[in-house]
Amino acid sequence: MKRIVSCPSLDKKDKIKLGICAMAKKVNSTHMKNILDNFNQFEEFRVIIFSEDIIFKTEIENWPIVDALIIFFSDGFPYSKGLKYINLRKPYLVNDFEMQKVFWDRVKVLKMLEEENIPTPSYIIVDRGGEINNDGENNSGELNTSAEKEKKVENYKLEINELIKNENKINNLKSNIRKMNVNQIKKKDIIKKENEMEKIRRINSNNNTSNTNINKKDKDNKDELIELDDHIEYKGKKLYKPFVEKPFNGDDHNIYIYYPPNLGGGHKRLFRKTKELSSLYFPNLNEIRRDKSYIYEEFLQSDGFDVKVYTIGPDNFHAEARKSPTLDGKVNRSAEGKELRIAINLTAKEREIAKKIVLKFKQNICGFDILRCQGNSYVCDVNGFSFVKGNKKYYKNCSNFLRKNIKQGLKIESNDIGSNKSKPIFKTLKLPNKQINSVYHKEELRSIIAVFRHADRSPKEKMKLIVEDKQFLTIYKENGKKNNKNKKKEIKLKKT
Repeated sequence: MKRIVSCPSLDKKDKIKLGICAMAKKVNSTHMKNILDNFNQFEEFRVIIFSEDIIFKTEIENWPIVDALIIFFSDGFPYSKGLKYINLRKPYLVNDFEMQKVFWDRVKVLKMLEEENIPTPSYIIVDRGGEINNDGENNSGELNTSAEKEKKVENYKLEINELIKNENKINNLKSNIRKMNVNQIKKKDIIKKENEMEKIRRINSNNNTSNTNINKKDKDNKDELIELDDHIEYKGKKLYKPFVEKPFNGDDHNIYIYYPPNLGGGHKRLFRKTKELSSLYFPNLNEIRRDKSYIYEEFLQSDGFDVKVYTIGPDNFHAEARKSPTLDGKVNRSAEGKELRIAINLTAKEREIAKKIVLKFKQNICGFDILRCQGNSYVCDVNGFSFVKGNKKYYKNCSNFLRKNIKQGLKIESNDIGSNKSKPIFKTLKLPNKQINSVYHKEELRSIIAVFRHADRSPKEKMKLIVEDKQFLTIYKENGKKNNKNKKKEIKLKKT
């Protein structure tokens, strides 16, 4: 899965240089700091942070030279520049960087999941063309810094707040119309208010102009997308509502869910958490978007919970359940303001899925989403580089994995890692002096003894055996005299 890098220049006195190359917001996040705080306890490593000044304003030839590298893409990061640095310096990579480009395209992710026979919701792909390019550059060719990205996020939040205000206006107008008495108020006043509602709906739909043009293209195409009240049909394949509409672009989180008339119709918009909201319902907007390429997926009933899975290599996983944004759209938060999540155990099948994803996408530190539906588990999204928030055990496990993985990747031997000279896990009981030269002098693991007790008692680490050696008996007898106890009763030895 990984490229193995040999580092003959490293001797025992040198420290292993681990580089962290990502957007400042990600590197300075609380969870990344917690992992690095644990990792910095390993004296054989030195962590080097690539600042945004280095990433954006410095040529790759002048970037720090490191032995191993954690590098991951997020919105605004110059992907091609990072790839050139890797090809120039060839550090050991914890996560394959080139493969991360796959996460830009949800269709490619789906196809890769299918190649590994990983269950996904049934879907229809409507490709209207257009290349996905997230290489950290805008139309002017200028690189996007974290400050520019923050501005983009703020504009996004303002847009969501505007949608909320408009929906509230519609609800108020509806209420006013219901209160009107047609005999007392002129009919034209009602028509005026209804027209005002329609105007707000058009603002919310956000894509009326482009819809008209795309509609004509679809109708001219023999494989046109047919849209009816309760389902869509494309290239002979039908998908019934409710279904999920996802943009091809993996960084576009404006996902819609469309409902059939018998469930109230309209659609629900999912988006990045803004204040206390993660979704909004629009009962009067039923038409699908036709402005670009979309994936239409079956909407799976998941008992109101999504499962977020975080991998630490192919064999170690952490999973959490959270309230699904498809319910009422309200985010449940703790007293500290964090989204409420519950740690859960994965099934054997889900652990197998997690391992396949790590190996297929070549990402040791990775996150993905699972929907549990009628006893089955389906992967609905793969997020790439992701961390658990607020879990000390995860931070420790992650830092320990990074240490072991990097050393193995660099072929550096250690007493603690993968060497034949490593210390044994089990220490053999030292026998009395008179037996040292006997056949038992070799240290061999003869057996593993485990004591299992029922849950009403706390487990104890102990082993019973019959001894005749004088050294044991002397200790037993002397301690018995000190404590004025019968030698047949037990004696507790609390000191070495």
